[in-house]
Amino acid sequence: MAQDALTSARNTLAPQAAGLTQLADALGDNFFKAVDLLANAKARVIISRMGKSGHLATPHSPTKPHT
Repeated sequence: MAQDALTSARNTLAPQAAGLTQLADALGDNFFKAVDLLANAKARVIISRMGKSGHLATPHSPTKPHT
């Protein structure tokens, strides 16, 4: 049973890791341009996100208290 759980975890994580590696490899000049635009914005920047069902456009902030 423990081996099945390990295999399942590895099968779940492997494609996610590959996707992150692909994303990291794709970073380039456009990433720096976006960071520069955000860092030098003269007004508020609104960022929205989409995630799991039920979490669409929910407020997200590193300072948001976790309950």
